[in-house]
Parts: sequence; structure tokens; C-alpha cells
Amino acid sequence: MLSQLLERKYTHLFDIYDSDNNGWIEAADYMHHVKMVTEVRGIPADSPAYKQFEEDTMVRWEQLCGIADRDGDGRISRQEYLESAEVRYYMSKGEDLVAHCEVEYGSLFDLFDTDGNGYITVEEYRDITKIFGLEDVDHAAVFARLDLDGDGTISREEMMQLLADFFYRNDPDAPGNLLFGQF
Repeated sequence: MLSQLLERKYTHLFDIYDSDNNGWIEAADYMHHVKMVTEVRGIPADSPAYKQFEEDTMVRWEQLCGIADRDGDGRISRQEYLESAEVRYYMSKGEDLVAHCEVEYGSLFDLFDTDGNGYITVEEYRDITKIFGLEDVDHAAVFARLDLDGDGTISREEMMQLLADFFYRNDPDAPGNLLFGQF
């Protein structure tokens, strides 16, 4: 069973993924995020980059369905999502969580690093929060907490640590808990 903190984090993430707020994560929600990411990044819908991102996103959707869509109806309920999160959480025990996050989420870092310099700036973080519909974030204050080494940017290594904090750590004070806004 997930701890209360982890359940709150995964419930919050479910709510972010459920972009139409209908209580289900569906392929249309993933396509909404494709649209948001490409709009924020200025990627035209008819470009090869758009098509590649769309394909990659839908592969992730199919992977999530394979794990979480227990009843095979093509959509994921909050309960199914939490149950799959619990399975993934316990399967990750003993792994190098930062390395695991690199495998799972490394391509997202590349996508959000809009200038390709290997770092996320506060402006790029602002774009991330916009994509996920997190408009009420105090970007400067949250970014300062997410910037683990205080150099004014979030490196790839820092981002993977923050993701590991969010997805796998049961520490209420972990900076990664702020990555996707307040929950």
C-alpha cells in the first residue's frame, strides 16, 4: 500500500494527466498534452518534430495502459492509476532511482530544455508549469527550491533527482515534491 504522501502525489499527477477533468486518463488527455507542449515550444503540427513527439507520447500512453488499464476499456480510472503506481513503486525497490528516472523521463528533460544547453531555466520551468496547467505556481520561489545546487538552473542530474524525489521518496520535505505544483 502506498503511504499517504505518495498517494497524494500520485493523485495530484492523475489530476494533471486528466486534462479534461472527467475522472479518467484517456488517449485524448495525452494528445492534449502533445498539443500544449508543441504550442509552448512553437513546434508546427505538420513538422517531423511534432509527429515524432506525438508518436513517442502515444507509445508512453500504450505502455501506461498495459500496466494500469485493468479492465481493458481504453481509459484509466484514478483507482487503476493508483494501483499501477503502487506496483511500479514496489517494483522500483532496490533500483538506482535516479538512473531509473533517466530511463523513464530523460526524453522529457530534453523536450523542456528548449535551448538545448543541458539546463532548465526558470523561464523553461514556467513553460513546464503552463503545459501542465499549473498557473498558480510562484515560479521564482519554487524554482529556487528545485535548484538543488543554487546555480540558477536545473541540470539534467538535478531533474532526475527531483523526479526520483517526487515519484519514489516518502519525504514530505523533499524539493522534488514541488515539481508539479502544490498537492
